[in-house]
Order: sequence, then C-alpha cells, then structure tokens
Amino acid sequence: METFDKRKKFKAILKKNPLYIILIKKLKKYYQKKYFFYLSHDKDKAYLYLAALESLKAFLKGEIPIGCVLVSPEGKIFKAHNLKETLKKPYAHAEILAIKKACNYYKTWYLKDFKIYVTLEPCLMCFGCILESRIKHIYFGYKEKKYGFSNFINFQNFFPKIHIKNFNLSDIIIPIKIFFKLLRKR
Repeated sequence: METFDKRKKFKAILKKNPLYIILIKKLKKYYQKKYFFYLSHDKDKAYLYLAALESLKAFLKGEIPIGCVLVSPEGKIFKAHNLKETLKKPYAHAEILAIKKACNYYKTWYLKDFKIYVTLEPCLMCFGCILESRIKHIYFGYKEKKYGFSNFINFQNFFPKIHIKNFNLSDIIIPIKIFFKLLRKR
C-alpha cells in the first residue's frame, strides 16, 4: 500500500521557493533575539521562544512545525519537535518526545515540578501524557482552534491544581502558517 509522503512534497516545494528558507533563517534570528531578551526578566516567554526555535527544525524536516521545551526544577532543559512523519508514528508529537527524554534521563515517569512550554496548545493525547507525567505547569504560545485540549474538556473544573497559561503570541505560529500555506499550494 502506497502512502502519501507530505515531507517529499513539502521539500520539493521548498526547493522551488528558496525565499521561504531565507524567511525561516530570519525567523530563527528573531526567535533567538526574543529568547535572550526575555531570559533575564520573563523566563516563561523565553522558553516559549526556545520552543519556537525547536519548531523551525521540524519545519525544515517537512514536519508540522511545533516545538516543545520541558524544564526541570533544577533548570535542565529537554527540547523536542514533531517527528510524526519522520518516525512514521502517530504519537511522535513534540510534547511526548520531550517527556520521553526527561523520563529517560531521570529514570522515572514522575515529573511533578517540571514546566512544559509548547508553541501551540497541546492536543488531547499530549495533554493526557502531560497529566500522566504529573506536570503541573503548562504554557503554550497560541491556542489551537481545532485540536487543542481545551476544545474538548473544561480543564479548570477538572484540574484546578494545574497551572495553564496561553500567551497568545501570534509570532510563534508563523512557521505553522507558512507550512500549511506551502502544503496547500499546487
């Protein structure tokens, strides 16, 4: 059975439009500046921009550009980006891969005092994994209107001890908008 490989199509489109590669390089510099700017006075936003830098890696691989940063109480950082198409696994989302890295490093599934930062609101599957890991702080750059967990559950009633914050940073989802614009081009 032949499967449609979005990555091949996306990489072919990128070869025909080198201006998008230049745009991604400029976005990388912009995100780096934002990361270092916020690092001194708003670490939550700084880590979101670090997640945005991670999302650019996914973009260049032809993956949906979502990045994730998981920060331990000691300040150890675990970064990941979507690899669903690369690994051919439906659960290879950025959040799950970052949690897996942290669990392997600490040799435990219990990540109680960790904070997770994601460029886009986690899906229901990733939210479930975050809950199972006992992560109490969830920060995301932009709300996902279609597949975000808050579209399916009222988390404030069910999970009052979990701190969830949407920063509503529209510049963080620029790679996602470009990615889908390019994919829909014929």
